[in-house]
Amino acid sequence: MLTLPHRRALPAARAAGAACAVPAARTDLAARAAGAACAVPAARANMAAAAAMAACVAAAALGAAGCPATKAAVDDPGDVVAGGTGGSGAADAAAARAFETGVKAFDAGRYDEALVSFREAEKSTPDDPQVLLNVALCEVALGHADKAAPPLERAVAKKPEFFEGWNELGAVYLDLDKPAEARAALEKALALKPGDTSARFNLGMAYRRGGDLTGAERELFAVLAANPTDVDAHLELGLVKAKAGDGAGAVKLFEKAVALAPKNAEARYLLAGAKKAGGDVDGAAASYRAAYAADPKMRDAYTALADLYAGKDRWADAAAALADAVKAFPADGAVRASYGNALRKAGDNAGAVEAYKKALELDPRDVIADRGLALVSVALGKCDEAHTRFDAAVEKYRADADAHAALEKARDVIDGCGKAAPTAAGPKAPAAAPHGSGKSSAPAHGPAGGKGAAPTKKPK
Repeated sequence: MLTLPHRRALPAARAAGAACAVPAARTDLAARAAGAACAVPAARANMAAAAAMAACVAAAALGAAGCPATKAAVDDPGDVVAGGTGGSGAADAAAARAFETGVKAFDAGRYDEALVSFREAEKSTPDDPQVLLNVALCEVALGHADKAAPPLERAVAKKPEFFEGWNELGAVYLDLDKPAEARAALEKALALKPGDTSARFNLGMAYRRGGDLTGAERELFAVLAANPTDVDAHLELGLVKAKAGDGAGAVKLFEKAVALAPKNAEARYLLAGAKKAGGDVDGAAASYRAAYAADPKMRDAYTALADLYAGKDRWADAAAALADAVKAFPADGAVRASYGNALRKAGDNAGAVEAYKKALELDPRDVIADRGLALVSVALGKCDEAHTRFDAAVEKYRADADAHAALEKARDVIDGCGKAAPTAAGPKAPAAAPHGSGKSSAPAHGPAGGKGAAPTKKPK
């Protein structure tokens, strides 16, 4: 049986203000980028088991009538179907050889090579559902969900009773953030195999993504009734509870997932997010640490921990979390710049300068590092240097609107550097505005280096 390894990649961004951080939605076929408010367990596409590939190809190459693939669902994720290219003759023998080459390449993780071979087989058998499924699996493995949908749509149109095609199509639609289409495909899959927990799990996810939390609970509880130790079902149901506002219920489900799989980094990460949402800072911090201890390459666990501490003005703790991130990702300039921010806010200006300079070595156009160096100069009272650094950065990023906007957040602090504070003999301060007038006597910006001077609350 040939399978695609279960990958759990993290996204580049998370939803602002979400109760839980957002790792990628997954399938057992490939990492699935998600735009949901919380992290998303794997959409599981349970592909067909098949007869031995060698026997099938040998029969086809000899001009046999072809090798029908079995339809039985299996527990192993992401099976490449070893079947199809039925028929006879030289063209079919060539297609069978291309198919065999594709399966071997896929099994070895060479998905681009596998795709070429399956496309070659498709030329001779353009309507073979198994070939089309394998083409789609390769596209998914290569991160091309948009290219995976058309061959799957053709496969189920050609063979409406193709359970595996409907289930994978539903997973791909989830990947494309099309919950309504996913729901329709997965309902057809379950009509063909009502007892399949993989399709039912995927349907539960589609319901949640579409906002039907009652439907999501129904499907996921059915999965757990069939398999009480299903970790992904506990995680997905926890997300449903979190979205419904039941924070305690979410924590309970995530804790159960951790108990079932103590080394599951995602479970610990989600538990941390739920505890953070509930105000349990220390519990959340412990869970974030446990997450990156379980998976040292879970970048978001480090940055989420730093964000947690930054939100409480615990900048030394935030810097410690990012120091761990620097060790795990020594070549990541953004992590270095964030580390510099935390050190600067913690009062370690020398350490911040070192971190910012290293960030710029790794990425010469890291605007956060350039801005940070100017702000360190302000903190040290080196106003001429601060203005020089800031003006150079403005010129450097003049054509980059986003970078320019990031710089502008520090302009008031930079411009205020070197201006003398009013003395006792200076102008009299205006009287406080009457209560309820809508005006305030408070200054528009805080002192250099204080809260008002910080370009952002969260280290960048």
